[in-house]
Amino acid sequence: MTEERATDGEKVVVRAAFLWVLSLFLIYVLSIGLAYEYIAHGFYWCWRCATICLVWGPVYSLIVITVLILYFTVEVRTGGIYGCNVWGKYRFVTWERMLSARPINLLGFRYVRLFTDDKKSALWIALFLSQPERFKGAIRRFAPEDNPLRRFFFPQGA
Repeated sequence: MTEERATDGEKVVVRAAFLWVLSLFLIYVLSIGLAYEYIAHGFYWCWRCATICLVWGPVYSLIVITVLILYFTVEVRTGGIYGCNVWGKYRFVTWERMLSARPINLLGFRYVRLFTDDKKSALWIALFLSQPERFKGAIRRFAPEDNPLRRFFFPQGA
């Protein structure tokens, strides 16, 4: 099977968990805004930044996170997995081409990176999914027993 998107077989589509991502992103926006204001103008002016962050931070976060969650989906298919790399470029990887699955924590966002035999950039699969059990069930159902992603989620071979 080639690198283009597979269209045959059953698939399971999952997205990131909205409220978890929104709350964490909002905390980052508020923290960065307050830290900048404190460094630039001292403690006295932090109230101004706090007001701006509390009013516009949720609006900004809601817009950005909605777009990100709608764009960044993962499809688990009978022939492999369709996801994106760290730059947001999507590609399909067959189960046979996966070499290793390694976890990474990026500012509180947990991912598993899928490395393949073609030496292209790894697929980054979010672990903060809205339906994690559905995702794991699809991995169990579709991935071969010796697949690195399956071994990552089910180390005892379950």
